[in-house]
Amino acid sequence: MAEQFVIPYAGQKWHTVEIKSLGKVTLPVVNVNSRLHIASFVIIDNYELVRRLASALGKEISKYNPRYLVCIEAKSLPLTYAICDYLNVLYRKRKTGITVRYVVVR
Repeated sequence: MAEQFVIPYAGQKWHTVEIKSLGKVTLPVVNVNSRLHIASFVIIDNYELVRRLASALGKEISKYNPRYLVCIEAKSLPLTYAICDYLNVLYRKRKTGITVRYVVVR
């Protein structure tokens, strides 16, 4: 089990984390309730983060030559779209003839 990571809240608005394949990512600190604040990992409006994630995940996923990616509707759609885009560009360069599409599960 992963070690619990807690930083006392002292009014900070941002928290920076280092993610192995992405480097440093700055996350907004949001209020959950009167005693809990979290660094929120939101990709919906963070184009740069989505692009970096798609590149890192796309490199790993490309090993399997997928034809489809499946995602749930909530929050994962922008990332899935970006991964498909990354893979399709990669496959065009390699001239594989593969086109990757995505399916949204509701």
